[in-house]
Amino acid sequence: RSRGARPMGHFAVDGCRIEKGFRHWGHDLGPDISPLEAGLESAVAWDTEFLGKEALARQKAEGVRRRAVIFELPGRPLILHDEPILEAGRVVGITTSGARGARTRRTYALGLVGIARGETLSETCGRSFMIDVAGARGPAIPLMRPPFDPRNERMRS
Repeated sequence: RSRGARPMGHFAVDGCRIEKGFRHWGHDLGPDISPLEAGLESAVAWDTEFLGKEALARQKAEGVRRRAVIFELPGRPLILHDEPILEAGRVVGITTSGARGARTRRTYALGLVGIARGETLSETCGRSFMIDVAGARGPAIPLMRPPFDPRNERMRS
């Protein structure tokens, strides 16, 4: 406490993680969500052998059909995961995580959305989405970068 540290709960930690765009194994990344779909290709050691490398290389060559996106949700919806993501009234994806940002005081979700072959992140972020939270549909603003410390300057300090 002498250095300003305070107790912090799970939901606050989860909110901080989502504000930074950090993926959580089992929700945002796992056996059914590849590193390419999760936006983590830079973490793949292509020059080493690993289980699943052939399948991942094939996916890279063919292009991913869905992409992880960080969304900002206006208001204070209680979002957790597995909420449908809609575009023009049609389900195009699902949330994988959601929380209230502890530092920005805004609500965010990570989700997977279907994309066209070769679609860029910029093109995905130009689309109009809604997320259905407990039967109430609200706008979901796709973000190009994590909302907190997008340049990782705080992690270097």
